[in-house]
Amino acid sequence: MRLLIDTSSIQFQVAGPTKARPDFRDKEQQAETRDGLTFDGFTQVRGLVFAPLVGRDSKIRRSFRADAVEPVLSGKSVQAA
Repeated sequence: MRLLIDTSSIQFQVAGPTKARPDFRDKEQQAETRDGLTFDGFTQVRGLVFAPLVGRDSKIRRSFRADAVEPVLSGKSVQAA
């Protein structure tokens, strides 16, 4: 079951430097952001989906996926989460 979460009226405040993380396909290569810059501001999440799944240990795992996380360039935040 996949549940679409409506985030059209919500902005999220994010802060912090980008961090390299291992590429899950190739452990020798690192996955990084395209520009490598730090972002500190508000974002809009588009196409957020919640999809629970059952792990090998029979416990329910939570999985959130988004089509895009984009910076809000102007205006005030509607809600901060």
